Amino acid sequence: FSPMAFVLLLAAVAVAIVAAFVYQLGLQWIPFIYINFLLTVGMGFLLGKLAAIIVKTGHVRNLALALFCFACLVVVALLAKYGFQYLADRYQVAKLHPTDIGVEVDRQLTEDELNDFRKMILDDFSFSDHIQARVEQGWRLGRGGGAPLSGIFVYLVWLVELGVVIYFGGIIILEAAKQPYHEKLARWADASEVEMRLPVTNAEMVTKIKAAKSVQELLELPIPDTDQSERFAVYQVNSVPGFENEDAFLSVELHVYSTNAKGELEVKKEPLVNWAKITSDQRARLHENAELMQEAIAEYRASLENIEEKSPENQGGQPQA
Repeated sequence: FSPMAFVLLLAAVAVAIVAAFVYQLGLQWIPFIYINFLLTVGMGFLLGKLAAIIVKTGHVRNLALALFCFACLVVVALLAKYGFQYLADRYQVAKLHPTDIGVEVDRQLTEDELNDFRKMILDDFSFSDHIQARVEQGWRLGRGGGAPLSGIFVYLVWLVELGVVIYFGGIIILEAAKQPYHEKLARWADASEVEMRLPVTNAEMVTKIKAAKSVQELLELPIPDTDQSERFAVYQVNSVPGFENEDAFLSVELHVYSTNAKGELEVKKEPLVNWAKITSDQRARLHENAELMQEAIAEYRASLENIEEKSPENQGGQPQA
């Protein structure tokens, strides 16, 4: 990693605090739980993006450090959110009149007396009091007040909020942190290209890909002459943008296609090879193999069409017994 990562982390913390202020305002002003959920998802994405910027710009190749940066942003943002909510409650308390809390007064209080009363209330209003009040108050679901959601359910909602932020932000940071890095060029190899979709015609091909000890072995697999298969080994190469002739990184993923009960096409993906280093010569050979495979498939399809044209049915004759 670069020392710049820690400078970026401090800047990202400042942005996360500002975002937390906007986030808690949205939760306060918008009473609809579905929109609140979307706000929470958006907060998770924002924190994930901030962490990804730290990783990319700070050249963080250490997964643990990347997750630490993300965890710092999550903790700071959520604590800031609760802190801003506490300050908002203190602001409301600072406007209270004794009658608002059931204290009877037999005359109109002076401004100084009101200020002394409010100061006394504020001095006794701690953060734990704020949390307890929120737990007791909770929320009401549905129209016209609806059913109350308080007590332990408030803690569950806060736990769900934490989970949503971590899940959606974690997707982004893990994707950024797991990208291959070209140490020689000191840049991320984030320009991806699918070089070949190899039809898997038997289980032995998958076994050979998993057992391969070198890129050379991955390039020596037999090229099928047909694409009539529900499984494909997808060869993807990641390189540094603008440096496609330098060494790159090869990954192979098994795609299995199926049709669900609704008739929709689904694909299940299984990683077979992760970021194997591939030279420019090997990449050229991989590209050549892909072209040879396309030619073989085209010839196979042409032969099938030729057989169909010569069949007795298509020539108007009767089939022989």
